[in-house]
This record gives sequence, C-alpha cells and structure tokens, in this order.
Amino acid sequence: SQVWNLANENYNITQNLNKEVLQSMEAKDIFVSMISHEIRNPLNALKGSVDYLIKVVKEPEYIHILKRAKLSGEILLNLVNNVLDAAKLKSDKMEIACIETDFLDLVKKVFMINAENLKDQGLFAGAFIDQNLPKILLLDPSRMLQILMNLMSNALKFTPCNGKIKIYVSWCSSPQTK
Repeated sequence: SQVWNLANENYNITQNLNKEVLQSMEAKDIFVSMISHEIRNPLNALKGSVDYLIKVVKEPEYIHILKRAKLSGEILLNLVNNVLDAAKLKSDKMEIACIETDFLDLVKKVFMINAENLKDQGLFAGAFIDQNLPKILLLDPSRMLQILMNLMSNALKFTPCNGKIKIYVSWCSSPQTK
C-alpha cells in the first residue's frame, strides 16, 4: 500500500513535469516565431535600401559590395524563413516550393557571397557543372541555396589555406514512371 502510494505520487509528479515541459516547448516555439517575424521587417527594409543604392551608385567596386550585401541579406532572410518553417514542420504545415530555377545562378550566388572568405583564406574555388544539366530545374530555390551555402561553409572550415574547393554537379536522368 505504501509502495502503491509512492508510485502514484511519482506518476502524478511525472505527469505535471511533462505538462510543464510541453508548455515550455510551446512557449519557446511561439517566442522564436514572434522574434523571427520581428527580424524579417528590418531585413526587408535593409534589402530595399540596398536595392535602391544598387540603382543609384555608379562606381563598380561599390556596386559589387552592395550586391554581396544584398545576397547576404537574402541568406539571412532565408534563415529566418527556415526558422519559421521549422515551426510549420512541427505542426505538419511545411510546404516545399517547386519553382523554375536557374541552378547555375544559385551556384554563382554562393561563390559571390563567399568571395571575400575565399580570398582571405587564399582558396581556389570552382564549380564543374555537367553539360547535360538542364538550364532550368523545378526546385525550392531557398532550400537549395541553403544546402549549397552549408556545403560551402563546411568546405571553408575544413580546407587548409591555399587549398582548393571544387563543386561537382552531375545530371542523372531517369525514365519517368507512370
């Protein structure tokens, strides 16, 4: 009887702790979602300002810097959107975009964003794209850009100074099944 009471008391404590943990996790998710929304506003304002400067600035070296700033802002905005997507994923509301995208443009963006880091570390970076790769692919460009950025980031971390980073993209077409 005493063991039963102790087990029952422990069960009730565990149930209360589980409720508290779930409430805490839900509060964290709400907080992250709210903060992410708040971060998007200044990022969008910054993007608009940089877009304006790109139009009015005439010096090529400044335009190059502004374009890199714009791409970096896009990456930050994608990261914020990914945080929001994580909340959607938890609630089974995640959607993957399927947009006609020039894959080579995404690769160029990754190189442009990382140009200074590559230069600072004395790294050579090149992309070798299969000629059979279609110019336009149906994919989620923000997810693909995130994947490519993560790969480049890891390559930058683990490639010794004066090393080489090579990206190989090959195309494997398969017959469509009906």
